[in-house]
Amino acid sequence: MITTNSYAVVPFHIGEQRFQADGKMLADLAGLLAQSAVENSGVSHVKIAGSIPPLFGSYRFDLYQPHRVQEVAQPLIDGLSPYVNFWLCETQSSATEPQAIKPLLPKDDRPLWVSFTLQDDEPTDVPRLRSGETVQSAVEK
Repeated sequence: MITTNSYAVVPFHIGEQRFQADGKMLADLAGLLAQSAVENSGVSHVKIAGSIPPLFGSYRFDLYQPHRVQEVAQPLIDGLSPYVNFWLCETQSSATEPQAIKPLLPKDDRPLWVSFTLQDDEPTDVPRLRSGETVQSAVEK
């Protein structure tokens, strides 16, 4: 498995203006480069994960903007879709964002994987996402 290099293709990292102008093109390029890497590897069974990063900033669940999810996620999804075997919502600080992204994905059999980032400022008995949700409750959603 390889992951598309699209983690920074969000306004938080490249700015609003650049994202509006080039977001879909950059996502498409990330998918194309991943596909090219697989083809050039000579290994036919490699799968490509379409990276959908935290849309509003890594490790910052407090910056989540539900009214902008489609606006930011859709160019990534549209650009990556022709190239990926499955979707990967990476480094999620809460379960809310991947739940909002899931309905925007193509209605096909490609799975959605989610990776979460955990609170790490002090030891806890129960693992928690940065939002305070328990890992168990996030997975059950």
